[in-house]
Amino acid sequence: MLGTNILDKRDIILGTGKLYINNVSVGQLKGDVVFTPTADYKEFKAGVPQQTAKIIKFAEGAELKASFAEMNAANFARALNVEQSSIVSVTGTVTAESVVLSGTDTVQLVKGRHITNLVVKVGETTAVLDTDYEIVSAAAGQIRRKTASTVITDGATTSCAYTYRESDEVSFGGGVQPADAPAEFVYDSPDGDVRITIEFPLAKIKSGNPINFKEEDFSTSDFTVVAVSDPTKAAGKQLGTVTIEYFPE
Repeated sequence: MLGTNILDKRDIILGTGKLYINNVSVGQLKGDVVFTPTADYKEFKAGVPQQTAKIIKFAEGAELKASFAEMNAANFARALNVEQSSIVSVTGTVTAESVVLSGTDTVQLVKGRHITNLVVKVGETTAVLDTDYEIVSAAAGQIRRKTASTVITDGATTSCAYTYRESDEVSFGGGVQPADAPAEFVYDSPDGDVRITIEFPLAKIKSGNPINFKEEDFSTSDFTVVAVSDPTKAAGKQLGTVTIEYFPE
């Protein structure tokens, strides 16, 4: 019988991770994330029969392939290979929404979609963010009371004013390509004992992949992040780094 030959079980990985472009998360990924270092070689052959006498690495690169699961405006811009500044947002405002905050229950604001400029009042007193209440998710418009709050008592009715997103528009065609930006993929093992970080100091997203609106499955969009050489880095570090961190069991 042949037994196992595992040197360290913590190095056996399972699962995907999180991807950041220009230090901003692209959100949930679906399916496999594939990291591919690439290389092209030139070979010199001589003799009869021909034999390889010399081989030199002629070109090198690296890329990450993944799939967006969240098709928001930022990811449409990435898929279309246009600047994030091309997104035009239309916003609305709520001046006085009555919201009951009880215990630490999460409450969904009526117009909760990418909320900003939130002001919470009890009567004429303005509550303090992260002291009296907290924003659970600005994207989803969710808030909750802080248990130590003396301004918002348990079960109090508050008045909320905020700005919310009504729509986003992404234009494309004939514009300037996005500037090269850093990309980082972070994998954390299910056991929490290993973290692998793949970092490209500069990268470009390859677009041109279809965005499928599926009848019987969730929609995703495949994309490729290609490392771009960073001349400010030392030789041997210009395309990227892979860092493996170990944590105690």
